[in-house]
Amino acid sequence: TTAPQSKEYAGYADAHWRELIERYQPAILWNDITYPRLSQLAQIVADYYNRFPDGLINNRFGADFADFTTPEYAQYDGITEKKWESCRGLGFSFGYNQIEDQRHVIASGKLIEMLIDITSKNGNLLLNIGPKPDGSIPAIQLDRLKALGAWLRVNGEAIFDSKPWVRPSAGPGVRFTKKGDSLYAFLFQPPAAGAFTVPGVLAPEGMKVELLGQAGAVTWNQQDNDVVVAAPAQLPGAYALTLKMTPAPRPAVRA
Repeated sequence: TTAPQSKEYAGYADAHWRELIERYQPAILWNDITYPRLSQLAQIVADYYNRFPDGLINNRFGADFADFTTPEYAQYDGITEKKWESCRGLGFSFGYNQIEDQRHVIASGKLIEMLIDITSKNGNLLLNIGPKPDGSIPAIQLDRLKALGAWLRVNGEAIFDSKPWVRPSAGPGVRFTKKGDSLYAFLFQPPAAGAFTVPGVLAPEGMKVELLGQAGAVTWNQQDNDVVVAAPAQLPGAYALTLKMTPAPRPAVRA
């Protein structure tokens, strides 16, 4: 463990957590770099849950309990039943790095694809920025945040409040989420021969397919186990595109 193990430090750390909980009523207790063994952690956690039954605790206290895991600069390979949160900076630092340039900061398209991949596997993305001493955000990082925000304005319905589908992906360039009756397919690659192919999806008859960012439905057909969607002449964005596939409403049953 990397945390100091003296009784004095344990009491100091405990006092900090109790003050944070009392003053700010946090929804999440997010600890880093383990916790001293001589602490009153079990009692602090019990008191926190009793006061905030919906509160969450991460897995970095070095204890046997946690509501979610926090892989750093990493993502899981598949869907996990338990929620998780990938944490990383836009660059390789969690603070300001004055020599940071394009080589060190994730590209906008890769950032968007990373968010999609994490979401498709039941995860959240905790994204760090490193402000300058005056509090301003470096231009290179601001550029990435603006690109992500612009993409979410068009495609956010497939990310926010969504859930994983039966599988997260269909090959390296397709990811899935679902919300209500709708299945969302994220396409990382541009259409080939004027069409998008969504592998491994058997669509019900009468399904409506929409391309987020474009008004109206798009034409599609079933080819074996794939859904093939006609691509518009002009695509609504330079990064990953999102298809929304919704079954036709069921006819009302008369009593």
